[in-house]
Amino acid sequence: MEGQRGKSLDDLLAMAAENQPRLNADVEAIAREVGVKPVKASPKSRERVIEKFEQDAGYSEYGELVDMARASFVINDPAQADRIVEALRRRFGVFDKGWAEQRTGYVDRK
Repeated sequence: MEGQRGKSLDDLLAMAAENQPRLNADVEAIAREVGVKPVKASPKSRERVIEKFEQDAGYSEYGELVDMARASFVINDPAQADRIVEALRRRFGVFDKGWAEQRTGYVDRK
């Protein structure tokens, strides 16, 4: 995140677009390692970044957003998620916010 501070939204979106292919490749490798399904992702859209920034009063600049390049996995149990997070930590800086359940019953880990 430190390398993102002070950068313009355009610069950050360009960085996300540049980093997404490597992230997708690592996601596929991790999915094979853990035995889960990878979900190929695209960087967050400009509109979604702006919306997220404006919805959370805790952000003072766009460079504080940490998920413009993103990834997903389809898992069968929480232990697989733990293995995925550890594999991601070996490759990247990871901010693990833990599990969150939506009102709809959808559960994810960010």
